Amino acid sequence: MSNRRSVIMSGNKAIIPLEIGTWLSEMALFTEWNHCGMMVSETSADMLVLDVSEFIKVCINHKGPTIRLLQRVAVFATSRVNLLIRDGRQLTDLPLEEKRWQQIHFQ
Repeated sequence: MSNRRSVIMSGNKAIIPLEIGTWLSEMALFTEWNHCGMMVSETSADMLVLDVSEFIKVCINHKGPTIRLLQRVAVFATSRVNLLIRDGRQLTDLPLEEKRWQQIHFQ
């Protein structure tokens, strides 16, 4: 079995390779989000759907360092989305690049 799968993004019809286990639409966890098109897998794929409102409730009830970390991530991730919008760049359901998450982590 390959460790990569691809999706076809509607609109630009680009085929974008994804690692197995890639999270899609993760910005919905941190900011108001509208999905950006349609994705189609070239192969069979499993999908896990997370209820954002339930996720938020669990995080709020958990308290402690985890919620503080998620709050920081939310602020910086939302800031990143706002920069993309300001710069006229296309929003996507694809995850942020690893280097962007590292920047968020170290801020």
